[in-house]
Amino acid sequence: MQCARYSAPGTVLSIDLTGGMGFGSEEDASRELSRRRGMYAPLPLEQLMTGLCVPRLASCLCQAAGIRWKDRLIGSLTDREIGRLAAVMRDFRLSVRGVKGFESAQVTAGGIDVSGVSPENLESLCQPGLHICGEMLDVDGDCGGFNLMFAFGSGILAGLNGRKAPWRTV
Repeated sequence: MQCARYSAPGTVLSIDLTGGMGFGSEEDASRELSRRRGMYAPLPLEQLMTGLCVPRLASCLCQAAGIRWKDRLIGSLTDREIGRLAAVMRDFRLSVRGVKGFESAQVTAGGIDVSGVSPENLESLCQPGLHICGEMLDVDGDCGGFNLMFAFGSGILAGLNGRKAPWRTV
């Protein structure tokens, strides 16, 4: 979700999964896959990455590496296929097709540019007496409560200062 603001349809994400799977490098991943090939040779290939990732991801990684996944045994993997799979684990590429849209958004960007408000009291610089806060401003932060904190904090700041402003008829 953190990457959504930086991507657009056609963008390609490159993800290094080796660290998250407990490997220090592509070579470490290749060695572990070779070890598993030796230990679990008679098992279905679908079980090769058990404990490393969920089966759907394992299937996608094999597909990206050009490895036929169904009706094969782990022992049938070639050194070349193991090398390709380890390379894909280090550089797994996903093409961005789009985002889910406003209905699914946790954070939205856009709003009034912050250069148009006073940072001391969030009063509009072009409409005195108008205080602007929260999602009306073009401010968005990382997921994890930062947007809520800004909404509450800016609301308090604008509210406390807005009540001091003389009422004006616009």
